[in-house]
Amino acid sequence: MKTIIQDLNEIVLAGVKKAFGEDLDSSKEYVTQTNNEIFGDYQSNVSFALSKILHKSPMDVALALQPALEAGSLVEKMDVVKPGFINFFISAEYLCKKICEVDADPELGIQNVGNGEKVIVDYSSPNIAKEMHVGHLRSTVIGDSIVRTLTQVGYDVLRQNHIGDWGTQFGMLIEHLIDLGWKDSNEHTISDLNALYKESKVKFDADPEFATRAHQRVVKIQSGDAESIALWKALTAESKKHFDAMYKRMGVLLEDEDYVGESFYNDKLNAVADRLLNEGKAQVSNGAVCIFPKGFKGKDDEPVPLIIRKSDGGFGYDATDVTALEYRARTLKAKKIIYVTDTRQKMHFSMLFQAARDVQLCDEDVELTHVSFGSVLGPDGKPFKTRSGETVTLSSLYDEAEAKAKETILVKNPGLAGKELEDLSHAIGFGAIKYADLSGARIKDYVFNLDLMLAFEGNTAPYIQNAYVRCKALIAKAASQGKTPALVVLSNDDEKRLAKKCMELGSVVLQAAKTYEPHRICTYLYEVASGYHSFYEKNPVLSESNQDVLQTRLGLSLLVSKVLAKGLSLLGVRAIEKM
Repeated sequence: MKTIIQDLNEIVLAGVKKAFGEDLDSSKEYVTQTNNEIFGDYQSNVSFALSKILHKSPMDVALALQPALEAGSLVEKMDVVKPGFINFFISAEYLCKKICEVDADPELGIQNVGNGEKVIVDYSSPNIAKEMHVGHLRSTVIGDSIVRTLTQVGYDVLRQNHIGDWGTQFGMLIEHLIDLGWKDSNEHTISDLNALYKESKVKFDADPEFATRAHQRVVKIQSGDAESIALWKALTAESKKHFDAMYKRMGVLLEDEDYVGESFYNDKLNAVADRLLNEGKAQVSNGAVCIFPKGFKGKDDEPVPLIIRKSDGGFGYDATDVTALEYRARTLKAKKIIYVTDTRQKMHFSMLFQAARDVQLCDEDVELTHVSFGSVLGPDGKPFKTRSGETVTLSSLYDEAEAKAKETILVKNPGLAGKELEDLSHAIGFGAIKYADLSGARIKDYVFNLDLMLAFEGNTAPYIQNAYVRCKALIAKAASQGKTPALVVLSNDDEKRLAKKCMELGSVVLQAAKTYEPHRICTYLYEVASGYHSFYEKNPVLSESNQDVLQTRLGLSLLVSKVLAKGLSLLGVRAIEKM
């Protein structure tokens, strides 16, 4: 189903051909929405592109082009305004026809642009033997929304949870466990392991002899030493139980089959290092096998390496990331590989992507993207910590959100109790945190403030959820009175404005998918919700005497509810039936 912009674009291209004999690039859009509705609904800037070709002013081009634009019933009127824009006022008849098409479409006008192309999204990536904490919040929530959005627009999305289950930290932890006489960790919780990891880190930093043994233990793990592997498997199993429970509680899409940690690539690392060395794409430097990506130099103006194999025969995350990228491109046949991590890893991924091009880890047409994001800050503007200075666990964060959501719900609806109250507290509390994380430009830091997140005013999840509840309650009340929704006629500007806003969902979702920016969906949902509240306050619905108008206003309410539910689902936030 084509959007209004696409319909207008075709009219503009045909008009340019008719008026000037020019064939413009049909893949480009020469029509946009106006910033102010007094200038119409949409406008074209095609005159500016043509002025360079025709050697005329944009205004002259626009005046000559306007008579050739055959818009039929689509446009009520057209204006040419300085310095050369053509403004389009869409007819109510055409708008009603188009909104009916959107309403009848299960996808609400969201187009399939992916056509089954394979996309890999690497996100969340917690570390074994550590509780998930606030540092994992953004990668998990942003990554999950990107997966949902790309899937919605037709890509075949493969989720990859690149968990930290290999490397120096395990040499350190396992050596400590062996010192303590451990044989396995089956009787210990993730909290126990978290404490033991901290103990091992203190020991590693303070005791050179232990540090040496820890490094040797890494090599043993990577070589398949039976004692080391048995402990590693026990640590991994316990950690995954914690991760699985957390993902289920958060309502994100990650499942067991999505775990593809660093260990998965262990048996491939030597072969990759040897091949790159033999092909002359890597070189030995100070005993280590390295790639030196073009354009990266250190403070001393010396090339900066990606270390593919360390001088002691071990491997670090450079090696794993190089091997993983090649595997994803060559074996899994991904055409886009997306990494969702914080901005601190910008340099690493820039080097990795340059190395991938330099040594042909993937074909040139494979898109490599680092989706970076800022930090979660506390009220003091510093990285979010507990009062004692500890990292805030995700579990404690969500416990507090649910508790505060419950308090808010009981103020509005004191009769709720039991499972219904628990379910609503979960949906509102988790939705509030997710939405707050997604609603700002991801590259920016934000201050974690539950009171603001749970507010029923402003650009928050509860505000959007409440708009959905309002729509559903109105439709249910109408049904009890035998009144049904149907988009028949758009009788005033408020109805036209709300209809146009609902039709923007498809283009907003495509833009969010293209830029990997979920905040575009959040901003749009806030505009829909606030637009509906304004519409509802100004226009009677159930008391309207004109049946066509009544049915249309009910139809718009139903459509708004579907748009809000669809948009929230792409953010991983639940639409709820009551507040």
